[in-house]
Amino acid sequence: MSLRHRKKRTHVRDVIEEDEGPRTVIIVRGKCAPELKDLMGNLRRVWEPRTATNLKFRKSNTLNDLVKLSVPLKISHMLVLSTPREGATLKFLRLQDGPSLIFRVKQYSNMSDIARSQKRPVLGSTRYITPALCILNGFKRRQVFKGKTDGYIRMSEDVLAIVSRTIQNSFPPIKVNEISISACQRVVLFQRNAETDLIEMRHYAVRLEDEETFLERKLKKKADYLGKFDSFEDFLEHNPNFDYDAEFDTTDVETETEDESDKMPKPSIKINQKNQRIRLVEIGPRISLELIKILDGLLDGNTIYHRYISDMDEERARQQERMREAEAAAEAEGLPLKLQKTEE
Repeated sequence: MSLRHRKKRTHVRDVIEEDEGPRTVIIVRGKCAPELKDLMGNLRRVWEPRTATNLKFRKSNTLNDLVKLSVPLKISHMLVLSTPREGATLKFLRLQDGPSLIFRVKQYSNMSDIARSQKRPVLGSTRYITPALCILNGFKRRQVFKGKTDGYIRMSEDVLAIVSRTIQNSFPPIKVNEISISACQRVVLFQRNAETDLIEMRHYAVRLEDEETFLERKLKKKADYLGKFDSFEDFLEHNPNFDYDAEFDTTDVETETEDESDKMPKPSIKINQKNQRIRLVEIGPRISLELIKILDGLLDGNTIYHRYISDMDEERARQQERMREAEAAAEAEGLPLKLQKTEE
């Protein structure tokens, strides 16, 4: 009697090395519009693959549940979208001990809105296999604007350092000596306006293009237009300001965006001994954020910065008074203070 044949595994499983990089959870709390839920899904795409894309957060779950699970799951940051009376807000939390950045969402456009506004939108999911590169602009000390404001408090150098450090640490660090060009598929830009202190978030896809291909595409666009003239001298007569170097400059890169102000300088790099151009194509979402408040704890603690309150000592006194009232109410009902906070 022959022995039973057992199939041997002929393939080798890919071993995923566990790293100590940041991990982010993005959720929505409370009642909100469907567009805001779409924005939550778009933000998850931005932070992929270092986030839970298909996370289901029920109404019965609380933030305290995620905070407890953040230690075994190695979650470092949490983004919470909500719609209170003042409008949509985005809470940027650093687990476990803070700080907590509370932003007001002034304007936003989802990825679908950006795709509808473009002739050739970027498609495909292979760009989300690797993390995006985070770029911060306008958070330096020399970029602190000291002009007049419209009734709000400007961000100081210390506040800028906290905001930039919290946002930057939610993305994996860039190792210049180890990173490959093929891993640079997306770019996330956080641009701060020094005059209004608004932070504009943009999400781009990176495309590499040979200089020869770029010149051919440029000339093809000009072919139909040049065909209307009998000679090149006739073309120069109708276009006296024509500049060849400006039209075919290989050191600039196009960005397919709606506004001309969104264009960024794009240097050319050398890959495999060939000059290649970097094209940044916006894929969304596009968000305009206004920093309202910074707390040194996880949604509690002292107020480090408030956009409309200049006297922080008075604000801390109000917080301590509210804390004492909450403790008194918890003792009267026989509930622990942490449980009462969760139910609220």
